[in-house]
Amino acid sequence: MTSQPAEPSERYQHGDGHTLTADCPLQCLATAQLSAKSFNPLNHELPWLLGRPATVGDVTRLYLYGYLRYVRHLGPRRLGEIGLVLTLADLLSAPPRDPRTTTHAPTPRS
Repeated sequence: MTSQPAEPSERYQHGDGHTLTADCPLQCLATAQLSAKSFNPLNHELPWLLGRPATVGDVTRLYLYGYLRYVRHLGPRRLGEIGLVLTLADLLSAPPRDPRTTTHAPTPRS
């Protein structure tokens, strides 16, 4: 008898054991299997760009509208990794094939 696989949101519990949500601070992405090469540019640039501490929801919205491509040191590979982590955390329905050329945004999960 095999057990059912965990739901994506259950798999993305991080650090202190709670599920990654849009309200989490940006630092939660560092413990959600996002590499340092993807996290560090977000952590350095987003608070400066937003004028306040960034949240995972900010990253999700910027990803959906294609604005993360303007963050220095985030190329196609890093954008794909960010999209994958957001998808596995159940914050996106599916990552686009190429975040640089997306003409429509994937549907956010409610």
